[in-house]
Amino acid sequence: SWDTIGNAFFARTQIVDLSDWQRIWVVTSNFHMPRSKAIFEWIFSCSGGARAAGTYQLSYIETENVGLTDVEVKARQEREQRSLANVHQQAKKYTTLNDVMLFLMQDHDMYAVKGLNIDGTKKTNKISEDIKKSYQA
Repeated sequence: SWDTIGNAFFARTQIVDLSDWQRIWVVTSNFHMPRSKAIFEWIFSCSGGARAAGTYQLSYIETENVGLTDVEVKARQEREQRSLANVHQQAKKYTTLNDVMLFLMQDHDMYAVKGLNIDGTKKTNKISEDIKKSYQA
């Protein structure tokens, strides 16, 4: 998948539900955990899957922000915080797995056709230099 929402959605619909798993561990870096947790809680509470919403046991492990400078971590934390507000809005709006799938395929810049250039490459948003550097680590 292209992002954390995709990670959660495809993990649930293509792995967890098909395998009838109940306990899931989410492992990610410290700066990314608040938004990751919100996304996984949202996606795993959506109705319309193989298991009833609320029957999953999600656990979380944070890793150190290894390989990033303090400036890069701060830039990532700020970006994550801004994105977290969007996650809360999306969770209220898209409450079923079908809703989330339609959102991903029709409106999400990383999955929807509208997010592609004519040559099939992804359109890019303006990203700060500190964020760009942190992805090259």
